[in-house]
Amino acid sequence: RRRFGHWNWANSGRQIQSPTCANAAASILNMPQPVHKTVTLVCCSSSTASWSQTVARDDVEIVTSTPETLIEKLDASKEQPVVVLADQDSYDAAASACRAASTEDRCVLGAIRVANPTTALVEVDQALKQARSKAAATFSRHNAGVPKAPYGVPWRPLLKDALQKRPSSIAARDAKDKATLSELHARASGVARAIRTAVEGVDKPAVCLFAPKDVTCVAGMLGALLAGYRFADVPAGSAAPEVRRLFGMIQPDVVLAVGSTVSRVPEAFQGKVVRLDAAAVSDGPLVPLDGPGSYTNDERDGAFCVLTSGTTAAAKLVVCPHAALMGCAAYMAQDNIGPGDAVGLFWLAWYMLPPMMEGASVFALPDKAFADPRLLFDFIRDEKLTVLYVTPSILKAVLDVEPDQKRLAEEFKTVRVVYCTGERLPSDLRARALKIGQDGLRVRNCYSTNEGGDTALDLGEGASSLPLLPDVHAEVLDLNGEPTPVGAVGRLHVKGPALFRGYWTQDGIKETPELYRTGDLVRWVGGNCIEFCGREAGSHVKIRGFKVFPDLIEAKVAEHPSVEAAWAGAVGASDAEMRLECAVACKEGLTSSSLRTWLRERLPPHMVPVVVRNMDNSDWRTERAKWLKSGKRPTPKKLAELLASLPELTNGAEVLSDEAQRLAQCWCSALKLPPSKDRFSGESNFFDFGGSLAFVGLASSVEAEFGVKVPVGDLVAAPTLSGMVSRILDGESASPTFDPSEAALRHVVAVDDGLSASQRREAILAKASQRSSGAKVLVTGGTGYVGAFLCRALAEREDVKEVIAVVRAADDDKASQRLQGNCEARLGELGDWYAKIKAVAGKLDAENFGLSTDLVETLDVVVHGAAEVNMVKPPSLLEASNVGGTKLAAELALRAKAPLLFTSTMLPLEGEAPTGYRLSKDAAERVLEAAARDAGAVCCTLQIGDLGFARRAGATLPEDDALVVLLRACLRLNAAPSDVDWSASVIPVDDFAAKLAAMAFGNLDGAPFDAAPREAKGDLVRWREVLEAWLPPSIERAPFAAWRARGAEAASQGDEYLRKLELLIEGLVDELHAEDARRRRGEGSEGGWGRPDDAWAARFSAALAAATPALAP
Repeated sequence: RRRFGHWNWANSGRQIQSPTCANAAASILNMPQPVHKTVTLVCCSSSTASWSQTVARDDVEIVTSTPETLIEKLDASKEQPVVVLADQDSYDAAASACRAASTEDRCVLGAIRVANPTTALVEVDQALKQARSKAAATFSRHNAGVPKAPYGVPWRPLLKDALQKRPSSIAARDAKDKATLSELHARASGVARAIRTAVEGVDKPAVCLFAPKDVTCVAGMLGALLAGYRFADVPAGSAAPEVRRLFGMIQPDVVLAVGSTVSRVPEAFQGKVVRLDAAAVSDGPLVPLDGPGSYTNDERDGAFCVLTSGTTAAAKLVVCPHAALMGCAAYMAQDNIGPGDAVGLFWLAWYMLPPMMEGASVFALPDKAFADPRLLFDFIRDEKLTVLYVTPSILKAVLDVEPDQKRLAEEFKTVRVVYCTGERLPSDLRARALKIGQDGLRVRNCYSTNEGGDTALDLGEGASSLPLLPDVHAEVLDLNGEPTPVGAVGRLHVKGPALFRGYWTQDGIKETPELYRTGDLVRWVGGNCIEFCGREAGSHVKIRGFKVFPDLIEAKVAEHPSVEAAWAGAVGASDAEMRLECAVACKEGLTSSSLRTWLRERLPPHMVPVVVRNMDNSDWRTERAKWLKSGKRPTPKKLAELLASLPELTNGAEVLSDEAQRLAQCWCSALKLPPSKDRFSGESNFFDFGGSLAFVGLASSVEAEFGVKVPVGDLVAAPTLSGMVSRILDGESASPTFDPSEAALRHVVAVDDGLSASQRREAILAKASQRSSGAKVLVTGGTGYVGAFLCRALAEREDVKEVIAVVRAADDDKASQRLQGNCEARLGELGDWYAKIKAVAGKLDAENFGLSTDLVETLDVVVHGAAEVNMVKPPSLLEASNVGGTKLAAELALRAKAPLLFTSTMLPLEGEAPTGYRLSKDAAERVLEAAARDAGAVCCTLQIGDLGFARRAGATLPEDDALVVLLRACLRLNAAPSDVDWSASVIPVDDFAAKLAAMAFGNLDGAPFDAAPREAKGDLVRWREVLEAWLPPSIERAPFAAWRARGAEAASQGDEYLRKLELLIEGLVDELHAEDARRRRGEGSEGGWGRPDDAWAARFSAALAAATPALAP
């Protein structure tokens, strides 16, 4: 469905019984055309009659029942048409049950008295034929009333009429700008004129709109329509790789961009940019409404393009017709939307024209408000929005923003109509909105798809069924293309004036069939009403939280030179145990380890099968060709059964020792894999098999198997099979002793420039005092969480000319992609400040980080934040990156004659043992103290405390932050400990970045540039305040012991949120207790770094709630 998809997928972990593995392989390769089961036969008998086996048939699902269990069986068979076959003694009870059941949400065709099974099947076929015929007649009656006009309501004459009637009405608004209808039309005409000039002589040019959602963007959309050309809207917040992909697909002849997006247009299209903010002006003559004489866009070419959600594959461009521009006009008229209304829209092209033509104003909601409910709530209140188009999830998040219900009602009171689209609208959410909103508020459920447009809309009364819109032709069909009986679940097929023209590809428009299969499962429940039931299964599976597409993996596996055919699917006994497996027909010599190594170089880790099976059958070519020709694949359940029955492909590895084989079985247990003696080698890495959250379970399995308690950190530090065996056999329960002082002596800072320490220091201070223009700042760690905010804070300063970010990458282009992708993911939409950012490929283990001497000498400030952040690894494994990297940063700063700002980490608290990460940072601090003393370095060392959610809108949650992990676990459990003495120190990360950036340009002679480590921590916040302000009031207050037990149980069942907490909880509890001890001593407020305020707390609370689903009861 539009914007957010629904899915369900079938799976089974059952081991099927097949005579031989060869037969199982043949079953896969000789897969017959599937026969779809289209009716359920419930065989009801009070005896042990065996006639249910006699009536079995490939196209029916057989269910057996007694008269006493019949209603229960009917309850479990609600999707397909159901016929009850009853013997003589059971018939009366069966007929009565069928009469009762047919009045509810079931498709029960009736009860048949069984004397002769063959005759009974004839009667079943007759009943099914009658039901299908009745359904076809029902569909025909509805579709007969659908208007025959092919292209819906024309928009051009209506716009012209509106310009004459209400030219001065405010048509479009954003937070900073507004335009009357005549002003908007004039600005759009300027855009149209610029487009026509840019594409003169081009036949049917492609227009790309690349701008944030605001009034200028609205003018750009209308301008493209006035010019007569189809436009594609590329979201301004798209990551750089996606921008390149979409531009490559669109191949635009003109790009409408603004200041914040011009620099992000791929280089190949820079020459086709038209500055939208310059073209959208009101000077000059109006462009004729019918478009230029040389070419007028018609229905076959479409009017605009939108992106699919991208949840089930790479996002596609859907080409929408002109009729889609006016699809909402009729039902908006029913709700009297017009003068005085302010309509808040994320999806402008779909819904902007009708309200503007009726005198309402359209408020362009920025994309960042989509992910920030507090920001959206602020817009609703401050802009006095009266109409909203949102998904139910967004509506819920907005209502959760304000815990004070009276205040919420006061600030929500202007809203009078909410159109919910994209997801099923829960009845309790509708009731909650109606309770909070003004009298007469309408919350309407709009069923729509990108490809089909608005299809059905309820009348605001909350019924689960939705009336089809009068101009939509609809049918509900089964997998064989037959009408699905009324009341049964089938596949919705639609066509109408808003039906998309096709998908925009590099080869032009790939046109759609006349009747479009939406992919949604619905019931036709009478009249012209449908009820949404879910999504069709089979398009993808979910592995460890990732959507995985078996057909794409099969194609990649088949590219291996030794693979001749491949199947891939999900296997597992439950959702939590789902794993990706593949079966291959291959040439002799291929091993599972070599194939997985080859795939890891080409696929993300979650897309590499953890188990590779062998199907050896010489007839695969013929069968593979049949499968490709039919376009059908086995059902997920069937494929899982067949995969599970095949032998694994040999690993080709050395014979493992007895201890390694025992440990391999512990791996299988922790990873929920079937036992195997030939899957792992000594160099197999636990992480490669999806074990990042399974170390806790592995530690338990190791202790049970070997009788040795090995800390989780030791297992993480030696993740290979041979490494873990060594840890277990050597009895190492802790890492080797690490002395930070000795480690610092292994990394002494030294440069060969002929200067003394005092001369270097004076040179640094002199260079800083002689800056005559903007500074050039070097930053490491820009691809981390803090790094993104620091890059922005530095670039936004007027005294900074350029920020050079050193990024681990093969070349500068890849460095740029990594940095921009991180900044977009962390910060949301990038502003003009990003033009100051330059990413360069570097090596953080090389002198000058691999940068040229010429570049180094131009630097004015060096900020070193790059580090390997790992709280469980021993310090010896972190020394090279965290201590050695700091030495290299200090030497680079000395060569640049620049001050160095170093971000370290907080000291261990009272009673807390230092982590390996803290010990490595301790050694790095000592390196810089020695560098200041002996080499003249000018250094500032900050021991950073917890950096929390950003204060500014648009940022994302730091999901790996320990406090965020704790709070999300509380939300997941809907409970939080209430009997604890905890306190936490948190600084909003953008506050920290801004202060550090200011510090970089402060006084260098003395503190804080004396290399003495200083804490940078926020004021302490008591846990009681966290409960009251950071978590919703509905969270249950529970004793710590009970809360802890519930969390451990959920973690043991595979819940990813609670498993994360299990890795951190002991150290985190110690830290929170120690921080509270500091608070009681009157400490923790002397750093001057501040604390979160109420507005931050509300935004943080809303972001946590929106990102964390509750556990099922």
